[in-house]
Amino acid sequence: MEIIYFLFSIIIGYYLGCGIQDVRIEKCDVFQSLQETRIVQEPKKESKKKIFIAIHSTPKYLETRGDAIRSTWLNEVDHNIATVKFISGPVAGFPTLTLPGVNDYDYPPQKKTFKLLAYFYSIAHEYDWFYRVDDDITLQFDNLIQLVSKLNANNEHYIGGTGFGRNAEDFIPSGNAFCMGGSGVLVSHALVRKIRPHLSTCVKNLMTEHEDVEVGRCIWTHLNKNCTTSYETGQIFFQNWRRDALPGEVGYKNNIDAEKDLKIKTLDNAISLHAIKQPESQKAVRIRILKRRMQKLISETGVMRSIVSKNLKNRRLNECLWDEIRNVNNEHTPALYQNNVIPGMKLHRPWPETLRKTDSFVPGTSLHSSLYRCLNTDGFSIIRPGMDNFGWKLILIAARFSEEIVVKESTNLLVDTQQRPLTLIVPLYKREDAFMRFIKLYSRLLKTHQNLNFIVAIAGDDIDRQNIVEIIEDKIPQTLFNTNVRVKTCKLPFDKAHCLQDAIDLLKEEDLFFVYDVDIIVTEQFIQRIYFLGHDNVYFPTLFSQYELTDHNSQNISEVNGFWRSHGVGPVAMTKQTYLKSSGYNQNIHGWGNEDTELYDDFIKNGIQFVRSHDEGIFHPWHSKNCSGLQSETGQYAACVKINKEHTMSQTRLATKVLDIFTFNKIK
Repeated sequence: MEIIYFLFSIIIGYYLGCGIQDVRIEKCDVFQSLQETRIVQEPKKESKKKIFIAIHSTPKYLETRGDAIRSTWLNEVDHNIATVKFISGPVAGFPTLTLPGVNDYDYPPQKKTFKLLAYFYSIAHEYDWFYRVDDDITLQFDNLIQLVSKLNANNEHYIGGTGFGRNAEDFIPSGNAFCMGGSGVLVSHALVRKIRPHLSTCVKNLMTEHEDVEVGRCIWTHLNKNCTTSYETGQIFFQNWRRDALPGEVGYKNNIDAEKDLKIKTLDNAISLHAIKQPESQKAVRIRILKRRMQKLISETGVMRSIVSKNLKNRRLNECLWDEIRNVNNEHTPALYQNNVIPGMKLHRPWPETLRKTDSFVPGTSLHSSLYRCLNTDGFSIIRPGMDNFGWKLILIAARFSEEIVVKESTNLLVDTQQRPLTLIVPLYKREDAFMRFIKLYSRLLKTHQNLNFIVAIAGDDIDRQNIVEIIEDKIPQTLFNTNVRVKTCKLPFDKAHCLQDAIDLLKEEDLFFVYDVDIIVTEQFIQRIYFLGHDNVYFPTLFSQYELTDHNSQNISEVNGFWRSHGVGPVAMTKQTYLKSSGYNQNIHGWGNEDTELYDDFIKNGIQFVRSHDEGIFHPWHSKNCSGLQSETGQYAACVKINKEHTMSQTRLATKVLDIFTFNKIK
C-alpha cells in the first residue's frame, strides 16, 4: 500500500510540476512580476579581475606626476574589474607596490621591469591582462577595456607601440620588433606564464640599457613572439614624436600640447598618450579629452533626440514604449509616470543583468525582443535583439536631456550651393571622338546644373578650333553655348600646362573650377560634391581607371574591371583664388605629364589644405596611349609606359590566364 501511495504522489507531482512550468513559461508577465516583487538581483562579482595596471614611478614623482594622475584619469578606472598600483616605494595616499630588492632610482629600470614581470606571474591566476605604463602618460580606461574585451587572454599577446630600434647599437635582428615602454606594454596572462621560466636567463644576457628593448628580446628569443606591428597600434598607443630628433636623442617631446598635438581621431581612439611630464600638461590634456567626449555626447544625443521625436509621433509606438518603461523601472509606482515623464534618473543599474537572467529562466520569452517590436520602425533599426542595454540607454538619455540640447534644423544646402558657378576646364589636342562623348555628357549635366560652365583649351589652328565649335553647336543649344561655353585656342606644339593656364586666366578670382581630361566620365553626384568645396580647399579625387582586357561596356567598380588610380593627381577642383596661392602649373614642362604632379607637390610645400579621396563618381574608360614623342629626360615617357602596363589587366585575370597556360601545357 505504501508503494502505491508513493507512485501516486510521484504522478501527481509530475503533472503539477508540468502545470506550474506551463504557467511560468506561457502566462507569467515577467515585467509585472519584477514590479510586484521589487527584487533586483545584483550581478555576482567574479573573483578574477580583468586587468592589472602597473605604473612605474618613484616616491619623488608620486608627489607631482602621481598626484596629477590621481586627480585625472585614475578617477575613471573601474576598480571592480581593474587594479591599479604605482610601482614605487610607499607614499601616503597612493596605492603602491614595492618590489623586493629594487631601488626605485636606478635608471634605466631594467631590474625593476623584469622583477615586475615575475610579480605578474605570481598573480596570473587573478587577472587576464597586465598593463605596464610610465607615470608620464594619460590613460583612457574605456578604450583599454574595449580592446582587451575583443581579445582572448588565453592566447599569448604582446601589444604596444611598435619599436624597431633607432641604431645598430640596439642589436635588434631584422624582422623583430619590441613594444616601446613609454606608451605602455600590454600582455596577456598566457604570455606571462610562458615567459616566467626564461626571465633569469634574459637578465643575465642583457645587450643594451633599454629595458623595453630587452623585454622584447626576451620574448622574441624564447617565445618567438614580436610586438604587434599593425598600423593601428601607433594610433592607440600614442607617442608625441619629435620630427627633428637626431640619432641618440629622445625621439618624443616631453609634454603634449593639448590643443596642437592631439587630433580628434587620436582623442577618440587612443588608449595612452605619451609623454606628459608636467602636471599642468596632464590636466590640460584631461580637459581636452573631456571636452571631446562632451562634443560626441551632444552630437549623438542630438541624433537620438531626432530619432525619438520622429518615432514617438506614432501613437501605437508611444503607448507601447511607455508601458515597457513603466514595467521595467520597478523602483517607482505607476502613478509617477503620468504625462510620460520619467521621474529623475533613479534607474536600477543592474537591470540588464536581471533581464538576461530572466530570459534564461523563461525559454521562448525575449524581453529585449519585445522592446524591439515597439521600436522597429524607420529610424530605430539600430536597436536589435541582444543590445538591450544600448537600446534603453538611447531612449532614456534622449528623453532626460532633450530640453537642454540645441539641435540645428537641417537644410538643403544644395539649393544654395548650386547658385555658385562651376567651370569645367578640359585641355584638348586632337581626340575629337573622345570630345564628342564628353560634350554629350556635358549637355545632360546642363539640364540640372544651369551654372555649370565649360572651357575647352584646344591646341591647334583655326580649323581645329572650328571643328570643336561645330561639335559643341550640334549638342548644345545656342543660348547656352553663348553663356556657358568658351573655346580657348592654345599655341602649338601642345603643352598641357600652357593650355590649362590660358583657361584659368579667363576666370575671376572667386570662380570655382574643375580640371580633368576629355576622356574622363563624371556623374551628376560628383558635380554636386564639387559644389560643396570650401573656398580655401582643394579636392584631388582618386578616379577609377578601367583595364584594357575587360568588358568596356561596363562601368562597374570592381577588382576585375579596373583599379583606383592612387598615384594620379590630374583631376583637381579649387577656386582661382586658392590656385593663385600656389606656383601654378609649371610652364617649363612641354607636352603632357608631370605638370599635375608638380602642382600637387607645390600645394603640400605651401601648406594648402586639400582633400584626397576615392570617388565613385569619376571614371576613366580604357583607351590606348601613344608614348612616342614624349621626353625621356623629364620622366614623361617612363610614366606613359608605366601607365600602359598598369592598365593591361587585373591580377586576378592575369593569374587565371597563367593558370590556364600551365594547365594546358601540363595536359599537353
